[in-house]
Amino acid sequence: ENRHKLDETLVRTKGIISFMVDLERKRCAVRVGPNLSIKTLVSKIKNTCGMKPYLVICNSDNIE
Repeated sequence: ENRHKLDETLVRTKGIISFMVDLERKRCAVRVGPNLSIKTLVSKIKNTCGMKPYLVICNSDNIE
């Protein structure tokens, strides 16, 4: 049910370029365009899906 809500929310959010859900790692990678703020995306996921989003950034060596 949460996965379905997350998919729906991401598909309907303007500014999302792509997303990939990894159920095994319980993660979702989202690529956003310049017109969508991280704050707005986090708020939508939190309020619509009841999930707690985290921002994970990789360095130049692709290490989190």
